[in-house]
Parts: sequence; C-alpha cells; structure tokens
Amino acid sequence: MTLSKNTMRNTSSTVNKGRIKENSHASTVKTTPTKKSSKGNDIVQGCLGCLGIVILLLIALIAGGLILYAVNDNGTQKEKNEITTATTSVSNSIEEQVKQAIIDTVGETANTGEQKIIDLQVNDNLATTVEHDKVVVAYLNADENLKNSMTKGGILIDSTNILKKLFAINNIEEATFIWELPLLDSQGNKQTEPVLKVTMTRKSAANIRWDNFNWKNLENVVDTYWEHTVFK
Repeated sequence: MTLSKNTMRNTSSTVNKGRIKENSHASTVKTTPTKKSSKGNDIVQGCLGCLGIVILLLIALIAGGLILYAVNDNGTQKEKNEITTATTSVSNSIEEQVKQAIIDTVGETANTGEQKIIDLQVNDNLATTVEHDKVVVAYLNADENLKNSMTKGGILIDSTNILKKLFAINNIEEATFIWELPLLDSQGNKQTEPVLKVTMTRKSAANIRWDNFNWKNLENVVDTYWEHTVFK
C-alpha cells in the first residue's frame, strides 16, 4: 500500500506528540521522589536536633545534681568534723581538769618515788543519755606509812579530798580510785598490787556536805568499797 506524503507527515507528527507526552510524564514521575526525599531528610535532621537538645539538657541536669551532691556531702562532712572536734575538745578539757584536781590534792609523786598517777581514764558514761557525762577511773600509787592503819587512813583522806574536787566538775558522773602499794608475799617478793578501791556516783556525792565530812566515814557512804587483807 502506498501512503501519501501528507498522511506520512500526519502520522509522524502524531508519533512525535505521543513521545513528547511520554517524555513529559516520565520527567514528572522522576521529579516527585526527589521532593519526598528532601522532606524526609528535613524531618530526620529535625529529630536529630531535638535529640541533641534533650541530651544536652540531661547532661546539664546530671552535672548540676553531682555538684549539688558534692556541696551537700562536703557540708555534712564538715558538720561531722566540727561535732567530732567539739566532742574531743570537751573530753580533753575534762581529763585535764581531773588530772589537775588529783595533782593539786596529792601531788605528782608518792613517797615511794613513783608517779602518783599510774593511769587515768575519763570515759563516756554509757549508763546515761546525758551528753558529755563522764566516768573517771584513776589508778594511783599510795603513800606508805609506819603502820598499815596509818597508810589506810592516808588513802581515805586523799580519796575524800579528790572526790570533793572531782564532783565540783559538772560533767563527772562517777569516779573510781584504785590505790596501789608494793607488798611483800610470803616468800619475800615485792610486787605492786591494788590495796584499796572506792567508787562514788554523783548521786551519792550530792548527799555529802564535804566541808563537815569525816573521812573515816568514807567507806560507809561510797557506792563501792574494797580493801586488801593487809588493812584488816
């Protein structure tokens, strides 16, 4: 079959128009995904930005909490140190007063040449809830005398005078004295041993008028009394 030139031109024109439309449609289809991808990237970037801000806020909160904890911890430790220091100062002050009261009463040295104070303990009173109440325990060297009865009398006089001074110190709740002397055993060996012990509480001391008190009655008014058989 033979086509005319006009027919061929028209057919070619129609085909070209169809190709143009197809190309236009293809171009449109290819452009659309690019726009969607751009929007997705914007959303992701926005989320990452928000996440970064949240992380920074969390870091700031944690850092602030650590600083606050450190400040509070330092403050608490400082308060504990101050309380410990104050308690230690009170204990040291009372012990110094007790030691001085003993020395002022009986001197620093016994007539045996030994130091008067063998050992001095000033401890917290566990039997009371009153703050700074103290219990005194003093190991002391006694003075020797011509007779055992005179030695015992000297110990009772010294004990009476020391007790009078100690209970003038407000924080002393109880006082115990253990007096020691060198004794000879049956084989002639000399050894320092306890010979007399007295314990008095503040409650018992409150009933005594020290200025009028007779030391001979001490063993009858103290809370605890013990003497070695050498004084029997």
